[in-house]
Amino acid sequence: MPRTTISLPQDLKDRMDAVPDDAGISWSKEAQNCFEKVLGRLAEQKAERSMEDVIARLRASKIEWMEQSSENYDDGLASGREWAANIASYDDLYLLTMQLTMNVGEEHLENAPTGSAKRLALEVSVKDPEKIGELDLDAIAEQFWQPFGGLAAVDARGSAWLDAFEEGAKRLFDEIEDKL
Repeated sequence: MPRTTISLPQDLKDRMDAVPDDAGISWSKEAQNCFEKVLGRLAEQKAERSMEDVIARLRASKIEWMEQSSENYDDGLASGREWAANIASYDDLYLLTMQLTMNVGEEHLENAPTGSAKRLALEVSVKDPEKIGELDLDAIAEQFWQPFGGLAAVDARGSAWLDAFEEGAKRLFDEIEDKL
């Protein structure tokens, strides 16, 4: 791979040098991603695009998507752990880790597809299957997600956040289950 020299303000270089080696940062990879994003923006601005321009635009879009997914995953992991530590009851965590839907029943989950925030909330929150017909399932899902901005906010974060939320809660439960 060719090497290129770039100039940095001393303050920026000092802050980069202060990052510990075990942080796992590859400054070269970070710079490459920034360059790809700029090339993607330039390709997007062209009136007529070649296939190379299409590739540059999509490559930049992929980098942005991967960065956003990573941020959402990290935030979801922390949020799931926070929920498990501060809000969830034992049976909430048990239901979550066992992936049980028997308390809700598939017929009541038709508007809550697998992997959705609403479905996860209902699978964990509904404790009495005999009263399911009397419950406002939308309100239950909204209330479950209220500490995280509500159902719409959680849905907007995407599946990476939701998967990580579940994983974060499960990890905490796994760490402490044998002490309960």
